[in-house]
Amino acid sequence: MPEEGHHATDAGGSGAADRTAADRTAAEQVIGQIWEELLAIDPPERDSRFFAVGGDSITCVRFVALACRRGVRITLRDVLVDDRLHAIAERAGHTADLP
Repeated sequence: MPEEGHHATDAGGSGAADRTAADRTAAEQVIGQIWEELLAIDPPERDSRFFAVGGDSITCVRFVALACRRGVRITLRDVLVDDRLHAIAERAGHTADLP
């Protein structure tokens, strides 16, 4: 039985497909806010891709630095491997208390 606060996973086992915008993880929320600020976009969807919504290599460096300052530890490689918002959040380590 899943622990309280966890969601059942999809057939692929990732758990990413069954979450709604209302129950995004704290890391997803922080990443989404950073994308809004850096890329001047509306709130991104969980499946939004960093490079498809306007990100580039220079902005990616800024994104990683801001995320780390806000308590979400990611690397450039994390973004390059899979640039979907929820995929980056799933690989993130946490360096501080997130909202």
